[in-house]
Order: sequence, then structure tokens, then C-alpha cells
Amino acid sequence: ADIHLVPNGGSKADANKIGTISLAAEDTAFFEVPFPIVLSTNGDTVQIHNNGSADAINALVIGDKES
Repeated sequence: ADIHLVPNGGSKADANKIGTISLAAEDTAFFEVPFPIVLSTNGDTVQIHNNGSADAINALVIGDKES
């Protein structure tokens, strides 16, 4: 599965890929980056794409908002 940080109005591309993770059926994995991911504009997204497999991926994004 490829993980992309896509800016508002953009689409997934190699330029915004932040990681790739290999998953087997019924596998669980954690993806943590050594830097903060900031969604600074409305419409910015984190997108996970399953590289052509028909299997679904469940993703949980955890974070907070600084005041």
C-alpha cells in the first residue's frame, strides 16, 4: 500500500508519496513518520492506495490540532 500526502486539489503522485507498506491478508501494521504531518489547508488529505489489489484496507489516522 502506498501512502500519499495530497494537497488540496491535487492527486496521488510519486512526488507526494510519503511511504510504502507491505501487508498480507488480515495483517496489522503501524506507519509512523519521524516528522509531523501537517494538513494546513482545507482539503489536504492523507490517502492510502492498495496498489491494484481488490482487498480492502482499513486505516485509522490519529492526531491532534494545535491551538
